Amino acid sequence: MAASRTLPPTTRQLRYLRVLAERTGTTFSVPATRAEASRSIEALRGRKPEREAPWNRPGSAADRPPSYGTAVHDSEVSGFGSTARWRHNASATPRSAEPPKPGGVSREVARYQLGEAVRVLSAERNGDAVQLIDRSDSGQGLSYLVESDISTDDKASLQALVADYLRQAERLGAVPMSGRAALAEPEASGA
Repeated sequence: MAASRTLPPTTRQLRYLRVLAERTGTTFSVPATRAEASRSIEALRGRKPEREAPWNRPGSAADRPPSYGTAVHDSEVSGFGSTARWRHNASATPRSAEPPKPGGVSREVARYQLGEAVRVLSAERNGDAVQLIDRSDSGQGLSYLVESDISTDDKASLQALVADYLRQAERLGAVPMSGRAALAEPEASGA
């Protein structure tokens, strides 16, 4: 009797507990000893068996095919294959570089040169946060969002970010946020 209080439950006891739990539609905590396993078995034997476990009832989630929460639903797209388009998402369409909106305050924080082109880093205040944007000096071409949600209280982190960005631009010979820089990265790090 003392051994049942110290020895772990047998495989047979655990298997029987699982069978009883499925029949009654309940769960159980894995017992630590044989004595606990025996008490759990007796408790589950005293319960009425459920006709069908909740996960086996018709219309339950077990009947539906699994789907991901991020899966695209048929109502979100129109067309098929290469002609498929988002139905309601305006952000999925590409936009050209836009000048700063009049509501936000924009301030140039640095300039750098890539070949013939001059690029401008500007900090734009938008409410309580600052965005760092990389634009062409001429206003033509692509603009890149370098960082968003920079705290307005932390000027030192903005300066460190700008300094690091300028070092990367010089090392890569390209706009660090561009796809061209991403392709050049393995060569630069391998040297």
